[in-house]
Amino acid sequence: MTKEEKQMEQYIKDLCKEADVDYDPEFGSHMDDKKFNKLLERDLQKQLDYMVAEGFCDKVGDKYVYRENPVDL
Repeated sequence: MTKEEKQMEQYIKDLCKEADVDYDPEFGSHMDDKKFNKLLERDLQKQLDYMVAEGFCDKVGDKYVYRENPVDL
């Protein structure tokens, strides 16, 4: 398994743990796609909120704009 595959597997394990869903290494998670997609969206929103709070991007309407020079805050 490549480093990227291991990172993705850990990411999915963490999402499953957060959702209180069993994870089977051989078969993956035991949740429907709709629930899994909702978890992914929520996780992405947390990351975007963090990036705004730290000054790496700005929220403009419903879009996020990356700052080229976040140190120039």
